[in-house]
Amino acid sequence: MVFADDPVDVVDSPDVGRIGPVPYYRTGGHTARGFAIATGPAIEPGGTLPDCEAVDLAPTILEMLGAPVPGHYDGRSWLAAAKGSRRADGS
Repeated sequence: MVFADDPVDVVDSPDVGRIGPVPYYRTGGHTARGFAIATGPAIEPGGTLPDCEAVDLAPTILEMLGAPVPGHYDGRSWLAAAKGSRRADGS
């Protein structure tokens, strides 16, 4: 593996091929919409996600691993969001 000090927008993997190009934003640059790169048996290539928040990432990973999501978590799983589930706090 070769690492460089300069930012890049493409990564080539012998296992999954080319990833990118992705948008380059300087440190501190934010956008209203983010993106997620994921793969797995239940993930449709080129699929879209329901409107989610960053706090939804941990519950999503836990649900994908088959682990319980603690009730005190603020977020909800993206999988649950896709099914129309409510947040743990009832919203």
